[in-house]
Amino acid sequence: MIEQEERTEINSEGWINYFHDASEPKIDEAIQSRKFQILFSEIKEEMLNRAEKLKLNLLAGKIKKYSAKLLVSFTPVFLLFSEKLANINPHATK
Repeated sequence: MIEQEERTEINSEGWINYFHDASEPKIDEAIQSRKFQILFSEIKEEMLNRAEKLKLNLLAGKIKKYSAKLLVSFTPVFLLFSEKLANINPHATK
């Protein structure tokens, strides 16, 4: 027979795995579910903290991806601008 502590640990791991693979809206939906709401307060608090960290990681990943796209988009413009500036004032880049 599985003891309460072991069952709690298994349950917690299940939630963590779900949060890790879920999108932000799915995490929010899961947190509102009855199944989540009936968890013990300590477990629920830990899971909410983990979910918040994962949501922040998702946001950070989106920002990083968007920043990389912007960098790629603006690099040719920057190079062209630098070249034009160098042609206008060749001593400015030295």
